[in-house]
Amino acid sequence: MNELDLTNTQAVISMVVLIGLLLYQTTETAKKAPNLSEKTNRR
Repeated sequence: MNELDLTNTQAVISMVVLIGLLLYQTTETAKKAPNLSEKTNRR
C-alpha cells in the first residue's frame, strides 16, 4: 500500500506541477508577447 500510495502521490504532484508550469508559461508569454524577441535574444 505504501509503495502504491507513494507512486500515486508522485504522479499527481508531477502532473500538477507540469500543468502549473505550462499555464504559467502561457500566461507569461501572453503578457510579454511584445518582448518575446528580446527575451529570446538575451538567452
